[in-house]
Amino acid sequence: DKGCAVKDFGAKNDSLIEGKVIDSNGKPVKSLWVEILPLNTNIKPELTPNEFGLTDSNGMFRLYNIPSGKYIIGFNYVNEPDAEHPYPTTFYKNAYEKSKATPIEVKIGQNIKNIIVQLPPQIKQQEVRGVIVWADGKPASEVDVGLKDVGKNYGVSRAETDE
Repeated sequence: DKGCAVKDFGAKNDSLIEGKVIDSNGKPVKSLWVEILPLNTNIKPELTPNEFGLTDSNGMFRLYNIPSGKYIIGFNYVNEPDAEHPYPTTFYKNAYEKSKATPIEVKIGQNIKNIIVQLPPQIKQQEVRGVIVWADGKPASEVDVGLKDVGKNYGVSRAETDE
């Protein structure tokens, strides 16, 4: 009587975004990172985006409990292309630049289904060889070397020099 109490509780948006990722030949792409990012973010997250998932063996992805708002969906954006998934960064709806991505608006309890994203052809892999030396001309051993695609602003390979 004449008292008060505090009770914490959680709430989530029971929303769903579901779709399929296919390669340039129409075949499903499995185990590809799917990343959803708030529309108005101008910086690339260093660790993880707002939500993420992986495509299954049929190329299907499902993103759950997305808060209401406007988003873009990226593929190989935060988690960059690698040997297993050598596809260029792509955004829904088949855009290759973040600024050209088609935004998706998520509302409370909304289910967005049947999104289809077709990736461009795989990035052609090439071998790069060279010798790294210190200023005095001696070989630089055990030095970390990286190769970066400056057009897309992501690293594509890392290695350590030998003796």
